[in-house]
Amino acid sequence: MPSTKPLLLVHGAWAAAWVWENILPPLLQAGIDVYAPSLPGQLDDRDPDSINLDVYVEFLGNILQQLEQPAVVVGHSGGGMVISQLAEMYPDKIDKLVYLAGMLLPSGINYAEFCEQVLGEGASVGASRVAKLDASGKYSILETDELHDIFYNCTLKEQADQAIARLLPQPLGGWYLVNQLTGERFGSVPKHYVRLGKDNTLLPELQDEMIRLTPVEAVHHIDTDHVPQLSAPQQLVSLLIGLCDG
Repeated sequence: MPSTKPLLLVHGAWAAAWVWENILPPLLQAGIDVYAPSLPGQLDDRDPDSINLDVYVEFLGNILQQLEQPAVVVGHSGGGMVISQLAEMYPDKIDKLVYLAGMLLPSGINYAEFCEQVLGEGASVGASRVAKLDASGKYSILETDELHDIFYNCTLKEQADQAIARLLPQPLGGWYLVNQLTGERFGSVPKHYVRLGKDNTLLPELQDEMIRLTPVEAVHHIDTDHVPQLSAPQQLVSLLIGLCDG
């Protein structure tokens, strides 16, 4: 059995597996067995009406069940909601959860409600503030010149431009997520939080409140934007290698 834990990387909204491309080579070079799939509905022809949290969990659960040992599971941004529900369903298949500026929300609350609780009534920040429906009414899309500042405020412009060009329509069922969690299952899985100090999407004060409401084993600090895969890859890779070894 490998000495390092396998690593499952779960992307957030409007994204796909490509968000991890910049850090995959050094992780693989370190000998880590890495899985970085695109969630259903992102790069396939599935009916957007069929996409929901249960579909995501079933898809990722099939990966976990094929592994010989429990995995380190990373959720970036909205992927945090997905990995929380995954832990509720498969607690014995997960070594630890890692929230990379991930939405670590209490059971029964969505992100918009959480933002209002923390920032005040009517608060809308980051990507949620500029997202709109497409013509079909089935996808959330990002069409604004503010994306550099929202996502990539510490990223080189060329890299940011390339990433923005790859953002995808997000099926609404994979955007409006609400977890149903228990202390017995989700609560039994160790959790780590990667706090991004210059994040203009999941603001640091939101991250701090998440950590307060759902205590974690450790908080790891990277002073960068919402996408450290591009803006701070070496720090992120070192952190993930350490978590897979630990």
